[in-house]
Amino acid sequence: MKDDPIVQNHPADMLPADSYRFVNREVALCSNSAQILGHFRFLYKRFFLGNGAVTASDAGEVKAQKYMMHIVDNLHSSNEFIIRDNFGSYQLSETEGSCRYTYEDALIPSRTFEGFCDPLTLMSLALLRALSRLLEPCHLIHAGAVSWNNCGIIFPAPADRGKTTLVLKLLQKGFRFLSDEIACINPETFRLEPFPRAVNVRRESRRLLQLEYGPSAVLQQAPDLTHTVDVEDIAPGRLGQSSEPQYLIFLKGIGEKPGLERISPSHALFDVMQFVLTTAGEPSTLLLKLAPVIDRLKCFNLVTGNIDATAGLITDLVSAASSKERSPEHGP
Repeated sequence: MKDDPIVQNHPADMLPADSYRFVNREVALCSNSAQILGHFRFLYKRFFLGNGAVTASDAGEVKAQKYMMHIVDNLHSSNEFIIRDNFGSYQLSETEGSCRYTYEDALIPSRTFEGFCDPLTLMSLALLRALSRLLEPCHLIHAGAVSWNNCGIIFPAPADRGKTTLVLKLLQKGFRFLSDEIACINPETFRLEPFPRAVNVRRESRRLLQLEYGPSAVLQQAPDLTHTVDVEDIAPGRLGQSSEPQYLIFLKGIGEKPGLERISPSHALFDVMQFVLTTAGEPSTLLLKLAPVIDRLKCFNLVTGNIDATAGLITDLVSAASSKERSPEHGP
């Protein structure tokens, strides 16, 4: 990016901002709600740098930070929930228990959209969309990601397809955690960067994996008994480092038994487009940027079955290929 976005207005009722580092970029988060700041600190605690690193000057300008996101929570007082940065703004309101939001792009005024989700989900969505611009040339893909012996494996899939369950099961098999939600690929270095935010684990996944939580786990959605948990609390010592991406494995549904089907990089390129997080540029330009990356990967479709058998299939695939490359420095 040629110019770093800087939000100039810092409302007086805002609390001191929190600072985070995502890959190589610092981000400041400012809100009038201590609860919102606390939620982000827990979800992104492994990216957290500190509080109060960004302050408003007497003129009301932010000078110490290159990027800032403001979140104003006035749902209870005026039914407004606003997220704003120099990329655009989200406005959410609640009607009869349903939360609807609209988005306006500050850089491309014709780009607007709307949707339905709760405020906490919208906050994460807004942050990830901002990061898709801030972290260029990196590609952010909606996918689980693990590593084995410096070999990166990416699992693109829609929501509720089982990414988190599979990733956590692979940790039990000896893999290392990169993310259950975002695969961050740097095409210039050809590295898969870790994105270790806290994981959301549903009751059924907890039962299948026989997970035990510590007291830090946070219950988010009572009907599903979804807990947000730091991965170190359920898989100690399994955090991974930057690795070389080698496999792109699409989760394609559930069958009686798991199965892998090899697909061509050209097929995978078009399939992965629906999972790339981006709010800027033309699809044709994105295809050209992604093509050299995808062309270097071994690409598969995966039908999942029994979770133990599915994890075993993935383990057999990557361990056979990497057995000759193991080293003490990059153990599984």
